[in-house]
Amino acid sequence: MSFAVPAVVVLDNVRSLYNTGAFFRTADGCGVERLILCGLTPRPDQGERQRRAIAKTALGAELTVAWEYQADSLVAVESCADRGYHVVAVETFPDAIDLFDWTPRWPLCLVFGHEKDGVAGSLGSRIETYVRIPMLGKKRSLNVATAAGVVLYELVRKRRELKQLELRTATVRPAQLNDLEPLARLWFHGWRDAHLAIVPPELTELRTLDNFRDRLHTGLLDTRVLDCSGTTAGFFMLRDDELYQFYVAATVRGSGLATMLMHDAEASLASRGIKVGWLACAVGNARAARFYEKCGWRRTGTVLNDADTVSGPFPLQVWRYEKSLVV
Repeated sequence: MSFAVPAVVVLDNVRSLYNTGAFFRTADGCGVERLILCGLTPRPDQGERQRRAIAKTALGAELTVAWEYQADSLVAVESCADRGYHVVAVETFPDAIDLFDWTPRWPLCLVFGHEKDGVAGSLGSRIETYVRIPMLGKKRSLNVATAAGVVLYELVRKRRELKQLELRTATVRPAQLNDLEPLARLWFHGWRDAHLAIVPPELTELRTLDNFRDRLHTGLLDTRVLDCSGTTAGFFMLRDDELYQFYVAATVRGSGLATMLMHDAEASLASRGIKVGWLACAVGNARAARFYEKCGWRRTGTVLNDADTVSGPFPLQVWRYEKSLVV
């Protein structure tokens, strides 16, 4: 089971080359999704001097951790927020939540600021939660890279406990009317995370939260929900012989719960007398494709599929997957 932290780490004008390298190494150790280096934060691609200095503390992690550069920290934070990430700044404010009392809402966008000045005030309107590390001596703060290690490994611990609890308590059940809102949001953010970079912008404009809510309402009787201690963590929807939709929250990726949900989906198709089920996967959605293939689904080709929209069918190239459901 993976306890990797579903988080993006934003470095808001961190000035030290060695601190930046340490962030890469800690990010690799905790399995964070990527680093976003902002403003004056040094980058491995700025020249040999910068690359070598970062590598002194990164020790090769600058080659293994996904990263990008964004000149404006606010743009980076807003992009994460728009994709459903809960934006959290690590600061020393007295009214910030104690790290060890904090219950994260995954996935996270963690913001670490300048060594002296902290997180820029211009980000304040987009910060949803401030978290502080308790300091028991005379000093009020830790080195920013050291703080990142403390916070990220505490998140690994929290994630481990959460996943173990989810595995013990998770069930798959029929969808109910009161599931509409959490499922619509899960679907909306999951779709955007997987598809924004690979589908035409015209389709993205049509995929609003209301659109997902309406489609769920229409297909509710054919939908089953992955329930983790009262939290909706995933769902699937059937349409005739098609596994029409399949989504899990980023928080449960790697826990085995997606496989549990897939087994239920396949059993539901088989219970309808379907001998060979099929599903469509947008061309380029490599993460989903790997999961389907791991579950025994076989890609049969690339076809043109009509995506349902409020404006009518939208032709989209997809990978078609099939699986025999005969035991």
